[in-house]
Amino acid sequence: MHEFSLCQSLMREATKIAATRSDELSQHQKIQTPITLITGVTARIGLFAGIDKHLLKRAFDIAIQDHHRQWQDNPDGEAASSLNITFAPRAQLTIESLPGAIFCRECNRNYRVDQQEYSTHHLNCTVDPTHHTHLVGGDELLLVNVQLQQVSLEEYCKYNVSSTSAAALN
Repeated sequence: MHEFSLCQSLMREATKIAATRSDELSQHQKIQTPITLITGVTARIGLFAGIDKHLLKRAFDIAIQDHHRQWQDNPDGEAASSLNITFAPRAQLTIESLPGAIFCRECNRNYRVDQQEYSTHHLNCTVDPTHHTHLVGGDELLLVNVQLQQVSLEEYCKYNVSSTSAAALN
């Protein structure tokens, strides 16, 4: 399941973004020993990216759980040294869909390809199906937004315990 490794990559990139924004957040909030929580991640996935969105959401939940096991088991390791940045136990992955795009050499223009267009014309030019086209968009996975919240160590411990307890009840 390559969706799991994609989630791990998204999480690594989100952590890098959080690290660059952490100092900025700290200046606005006077919290002693702040922990930056990543509460949400938004990704855009192209029509032809070859990613199952349902599997990606499921893999994200598993990757969050895996992240917390590693972060708690190794408090002096990589996660702790990265400016106390971690994912909220119930961090959300929001997925936005992107259409595909083709370029027709004969028409010298781009055409948008959504699921309906693809079902009808595949990747052919909509003006003349004998024209030569190539894919110019719709095969991407983009990280477009990272939602952050800074909390104190005490708040994090309460938040983490209540989230863990709630998860255990489910």
